Amino acid sequence: MKNLVLLLMSLFACEVYAATMPEAGKVYTILSKQYAGMYMSEEADGTIVVGSFDNARRQFWEFIPTGASGCYYIRNKVSGRYIQSCNGTNSSSSVMHTGANPVEYYVGLSTTGSNQGFFWLSSTDCSGYNDQSTSPHGLNKDGASNHVIIWMAGTGNNGSHWSIQETDYAYEIHPFTPSADLAHPGVLYHLVHDGQYVSSTLDLVQAQETEELSWYFVGQSNATGGYQIVNAATHVPAQTSEGGHAWIVNEDAETGTFYFTSATDASERFLFAGESLLSFKLARSSFARHAQIYDIPCGALSGSMYVSAASLAGEGISHKLTYPIRTQSGTVRSSTAQTVAPTTWYKLNVIDQAVVRRGRSLELSLTLSKAPTGGEAVFVYFDWNRDGVFETAYTLPVARTMTETVDVPAEAALGASRMRVRVTYNGLADAEDEVQGQCIDFVLQTIDDDGLTDFTVTARPNDATRGTAEIVGDTAKATNFAGASFICWKEGARYVSVSKNYRYGTLTHNLQLTAVFAADVNDPYGENVISGLHSATVVSTTAPIEIDVMHGEVVAKTTATLQGMALYNLEGVRVRQSGSARMDVSGLPAGIYVVKAYTDSDAASVKFSVK
Repeated sequence: MKNLVLLLMSLFACEVYAATMPEAGKVYTILSKQYAGMYMSEEADGTIVVGSFDNARRQFWEFIPTGASGCYYIRNKVSGRYIQSCNGTNSSSSVMHTGANPVEYYVGLSTTGSNQGFFWLSSTDCSGYNDQSTSPHGLNKDGASNHVIIWMAGTGNNGSHWSIQETDYAYEIHPFTPSADLAHPGVLYHLVHDGQYVSSTLDLVQAQETEELSWYFVGQSNATGGYQIVNAATHVPAQTSEGGHAWIVNEDAETGTFYFTSATDASERFLFAGESLLSFKLARSSFARHAQIYDIPCGALSGSMYVSAASLAGEGISHKLTYPIRTQSGTVRSSTAQTVAPTTWYKLNVIDQAVVRRGRSLELSLTLSKAPTGGEAVFVYFDWNRDGVFETAYTLPVARTMTETVDVPAEAALGASRMRVRVTYNGLADAEDEVQGQCIDFVLQTIDDDGLTDFTVTARPNDATRGTAEIVGDTAKATNFAGASFICWKEGARYVSVSKNYRYGTLTHNLQLTAVFAADVNDPYGENVISGLHSATVVSTTAPIEIDVMHGEVVAKTTATLQGMALYNLEGVRVRQSGSARMDVSGLPAGIYVVKAYTDSDAASVKFSVK
């Protein structure tokens, strides 16, 4: 009730606020005079800010008399840290912090002007700290942000004046969302200590997503009796040594972690493997784990630095990873650094997938677009057991080019998993934490260490009466029967190639290819089809045929006698045809098509897409 009154009073502070000097042993809030409803608060890193009243924030302060007239140590009741000296530069960049060492402050009451009846706060190492007419350095609510900064505390400086209001110590920690009752667990958490998870037997074990390592909390608040700590696998609440189930959650200000104490005996702590300090991490659902669904962190682009190149090589590599995508000109393949800044903060890179061997080492290399300037952090994570959780993490020493040796566990699960790279400025270190910078996920395929993949490749025709499909070495070969025409190779619903002899290269997964044939008596010359991509020009080796797709029209050019063109969808159905060198393709539904041009001696094909 008292806190509600404080909020209402803040709206009319100029009219109703009656200033009294703070007293030892009492708890206070410090409210901005100029910005109604904005209370001074301490962040987890010690930064001092202002914000609306919230008893889950560190907005409760003590004024400890130093013995000098009007002088106090200003101590945050929650963290136990003290407001540090404001003897610095008057600037919006001079952000105030708390610290472990007490700093003496003068609490001065303004007696004239628009700020009459409100306090200025100036550390006693500042010149003129107790003489407002000299505009001493003081604590000021920055006009452009929520920071408390160093600024002049003269008579007319509204932002440097505060009301100091007595309140109840109503701080309530909210590190988790409690469940309604024991039988209906809501939000599940992992209890984390030094990277390990607390198990149902109160041991510390390697991080993994299981019910035995998940917990939920039943209760409303510390003030209403505390919480039950319940394991998600057993649904049994943890007991105190006296047999009770109620626990109070506390915050350890020095480490930013938490601990539980018995609701009936504050000296008794909730212990696991002899430890008590922990943090809370959201647990994933059983479905998300089994379906290998990855959480994409929230984020935003920040700064102009990004990952310009990445690679995985070494003895543990069966197929190297190269980022960005390799380019090809003729028979020459090359890769260049990414030179265009990303337009989104998150990217899933699936085009080039590394194939790695279990029990071997990899050499990871990352290159940034420019030299780091400070404040950046680079993390790399791996999900070797393929449960959608990145259980292995590396913190890289930030530089323009970074390398790291990565060990693939011998027990790593076979198949597709992920590597995540995070470049961030916000200092958060977990794989799912918010990103201020860039986040890239790479797909890895894990195989056995014998150097042989477990991946297989098969080929079949879409209609056995129209042609055959077979695998010869690393090439899929299609042969059409008389009266049928080869259209393309597909993998599932995805187009692969229009080449009858398709080289699929290194396998990164089980490959099932389908040769698509069309029943077409007008294609007696289908044996030497030349592959093409998109709307590129394609030239036959025996009879020059150029096919261009542009402006809703297909144009075929050849010195030979052109018999016509036909257009097919990826199911092998002929949707249009022409007896001339031009064919209208406007008005087609969105999709991928293959156009074939025929001369009296050969044929050529090209793929194009309609969007």
